[in-house]
Amino acid sequence: MAELLNDEQDSTDPRWAEVPWGVSSDDCATLVQVAYKMFNDERCLAKIEDALDEDRAEGEWRGN
Repeated sequence: MAELLNDEQDSTDPRWAEVPWGVSSDDCATLVQVAYKMFNDERCLAKIEDALDEDRAEGEWRGN
């Protein structure tokens, strides 16, 4: 997800490299707005699908 957010967030900010993310209430509200914009943009949805397809092709989505 961090890769997809690089367009919206400062990719040099070390907080976005952490897993799980530690965010403030304000950061959370901003990320919700970013997600809303992403899921309502056809180009962004295509980019997300491409990233998921790549993960699937590399075996990162295995069935149980």
